[in-house]
Amino acid sequence: MNKHLVAVLTTTTCLMAVAAPARAQAATFEIPGGSLSSTLDRFARQSGQQVVYKADDVRSARSAGVSGTMTSAAALRALLTGTGFGEVPYSCRRA
Repeated sequence: MNKHLVAVLTTTTCLMAVAAPARAQAATFEIPGGSLSSTLDRFARQSGQQVVYKADDVRSARSAGVSGTMTSAAALRALLTGTGFGEVPYSCRRA
């Protein structure tokens, strides 16, 4: 079974023009290893991005954490490495 998390690149409104550049900029992340839910919550706070996941799905999953300067996309990939989950970017942009 393929497991995915949805990374929402906006807050409560669709601000893709603001959110997309922020995703590509490097930032410093200091997220210790632990439960996947706690590391994703810390990632959301540090990156300013929203991460949507079902708590029941990640209940037993663990993340090694991440430390260093990198893009938020790289930080999220590092947090998900070895968890069996993957990132699914989501945009509220209409086609």
